[in-house]
Amino acid sequence: MVINLNHIKMKNKILKIFLATIVYCILGAIFGYSDNLQDLLLPTFMVLFVLINLFMMDKNKGFIENFLTLSGLISLGFIVGLFFKDSYKPLIFQYLGLMFISSILIYYLKKNYNLINP
Repeated sequence: MVINLNHIKMKNKILKIFLATIVYCILGAIFGYSDNLQDLLLPTFMVLFVLINLFMMDKNKGFIENFLTLSGLISLGFIVGLFFKDSYKPLIFQYLGLMFISSILIYYLKKNYNLINP
């Protein structure tokens, strides 16, 4: 039996990125909306989101299947957040829009230009 060490390293990187995203979400939930905090958290979230999509997106699947698999839970969390009275809706739409646009761009680049082959 041959163990592919690169595959194990990739899973560890993805796990670290996933845990960092969870920590990010917890920080956002604890501190709530603040202009100074969101100026730091939005780029951090987008970098983590792009890295997860970059390594885990399957170019053999369709865009909608990839989007639902990789970011369906986070998107659902943001959509549920829209229904809370105290939520800052423009910020939620900003996050959802950036997630959707970055997913489209990564999918297009990966599908047409072989962006990365993990």
